[in-house]
Amino acid sequence: VPELSLVSPMDPQKRGSHVAYSHPLAEKIAQALIAKGVVIDYRKPELIRFGIAPLYLDSQDIAQAVQIVSEVVKSLR
Repeated sequence: VPELSLVSPMDPQKRGSHVAYSHPLAEKIAQALIAKGVVIDYRKPELIRFGIAPLYLDSQDIAQAVQIVSEVVKSLR
């Protein structure tokens, strides 16, 4: 199973507060993340976007989301 592939620009000035990844099983991953309470934006056919808003999220929220994403992607193997 392939890893997530970053598709948003690395430069924060060009990407704003969204970080987007592609994956052939993005829809399945999106459903699993939503079921686990991770709020994402899924775009067909294979894009998952995360909105990183410091007004609402802190570093612990981000770390928890990264851990859940990692677990979900590993479970596909």
